[in-house]
Amino acid sequence: MRNVVIGFVALVGFSNAYAEEIMCNKKQTRCVTESQVVSIGDRVGFLNEDNELVAVGEVKGMKGERRAVLVKKRHGTIYRDHRLTLLGGVDSDATNMSQYKIYQRPSEMTVGATAGLATVNIGEGAPGIESTVYGQWRSWNGINLVARGVFSQVEGTVQHYTETAVENSNVSATGLGLLGGISYIMRQTKPLAFRAELGLGLQYISASVDGDAGKIGAHGYNTKVKNGVGAYGRWSLGAMYRVGSNWHVHADVAQSLIHEAFMSTLAGGLSMDLK
Repeated sequence: MRNVVIGFVALVGFSNAYAEEIMCNKKQTRCVTESQVVSIGDRVGFLNEDNELVAVGEVKGMKGERRAVLVKKRHGTIYRDHRLTLLGGVDSDATNMSQYKIYQRPSEMTVGATAGLATVNIGEGAPGIESTVYGQWRSWNGINLVARGVFSQVEGTVQHYTETAVENSNVSATGLGLLGGISYIMRQTKPLAFRAELGLGLQYISASVDGDAGKIGAHGYNTKVKNGVGAYGRWSLGAMYRVGSNWHVHADVAQSLIHEAFMSTLAGGLSMDLK
């Protein structure tokens, strides 16, 4: 039993060392690794942790357990913890890759739009709509740069405080904003992914109470917004599901702040990978 345990520990140690043995040049055209199952002329593949084929190459040299691989086609970046697998021997007619899923590199640029129901904490709550369009550029390790345009429109009631009473008045507000920010996508190469976004920018507000824009911000009216341009922030969390090769369906929860007014939104959307 002791020998079995010692053998198992040794095997695990070898596997960990082997997993760190893939080393490639800067352009990832040639790699060196250790293997006892491939030899010169064999077609090999590099697999990631999800068993996806990241690159395909051919063994061009060997010394002991060392194998030099010429990378012929690459679908993504080869990392040290990837695995080498035999795709076809030297006498094979064709490379057998049908059993492996090809790794899909995250898109460099994405455009999309969302629309949803919103409410602002003015009075008893002013319901309305929010719609957005955005562009996203992949930057580094799941972090993206985002530019987003937002249109919102709400209507509700606001309390008007007088010396003798509290009255309810109708309030309406339309907003047009522009944000710049960042997003982070977790599981971005999987069919189901999760996305968070934070943006800062400016928003133009056009609001009125009982049709009178002069009552916005006037004494006794707690409208929480002002007409004109103000600082604007928006953040969101959501899930996205890939449909086909380059389309995604979104479901988001978002909150935004303009002046003293918080807007909460439940939205759905669609995005497309451009490249």
